[in-house]
Amino acid sequence: MKRPVVFFVFLGMVFGGFLFLSVLRSKLYPAVFVNGTMVSARMLARQTEAAYRYYLKVIATYGPSKDQTDEMELKRELERAVLDKLIENVIIREELEERIERRELAQLIEGKLDVFKIDDEFQKAVKELYGFSVQEFRERILNPLASKELLEGALVPEEDGTFTNWLIEARKRARVVVVAHVFRWEDGQVQFK
Repeated sequence: MKRPVVFFVFLGMVFGGFLFLSVLRSKLYPAVFVNGTMVSARMLARQTEAAYRYYLKVIATYGPSKDQTDEMELKRELERAVLDKLIENVIIREELEERIERRELAQLIEGKLDVFKIDDEFQKAVKELYGFSVQEFRERILNPLASKELLEGALVPEEDGTFTNWLIEARKRARVVVVAHVFRWEDGQVQFK
């Protein structure tokens, strides 16, 4: 009677181990939680990779800067900046969703993005500069920019001050839990530990 139980426990442990390894390998674990919304390590890695790729293209075009830092330090700073931007994107998106119904918000964002002419040349440039497909570029780069622009327009008539002032305060109020071990959230910014 004990053999089947031991076998199923062993089988469960093996299956759990494979599941754990696949989650680690695919980076589906959280990098940060922003007001309860998870940003995955995969998204952080993909965005950081795109930023680094873009940086290398700029260097190849314009040449290195005089105060160029070492590669590891550069990658760490890019990752910090990307994580900070991903947190900001979540804060902006949540504020927009509080102010505008989701369906209407999607239509407004699409309206802002319709101005981009998506042809073969654009697709090639996006792939070359960022390593993204056009769809991925829209989701990761253009949608957040359009969302920010929409919120700026919504805040101007309602709030005293500027969008920048609102964003500084919203970042300070945000409940952010950074899971990535080398960073911390302090005073509305991602900082190195």
